Amino acid sequence: ICKESDQAHVFNDDICTTDILQKNPDEATLREVIFQPRAYENPVEVTGKVAMVDRNLNRMDITSEGAKLIVAIASIESAVKDALAEEQTVICTGLVKKRQRRTYLEASSVTVDDRGIDEEPPDL
Repeated sequence: ICKESDQAHVFNDDICTTDILQKNPDEATLREVIFQPRAYENPVEVTGKVAMVDRNLNRMDITSEGAKLIVAIASIESAVKDALAEEQTVICTGLVKKRQRRTYLEASSVTVDDRGIDEEPPDL
């Protein structure tokens, strides 16, 4: 498979088919998501530190650089929910939603980031 923009060409013998690839989620800061929620119609990826987890409400709050975002975790697997703890750095992917005045992220995945929020990613 070779990537060309948003398409992939799959070669089987002499047959070439083109399929549209699902785009990777955009990366954004919590502030960008909070102050410009309409700019994110596609899935977005945010990183923050867990401030609070409420499994009964299927919600957690994450913080980064003074901003706090509500993350709805209803569609996250139980094992992942059970592993979430305060002070963990997490990477959340999902759709930005707005209910009344509140902006929140409807998470489709949550991953614990072992590097921590202030560390730079390793050079590849």
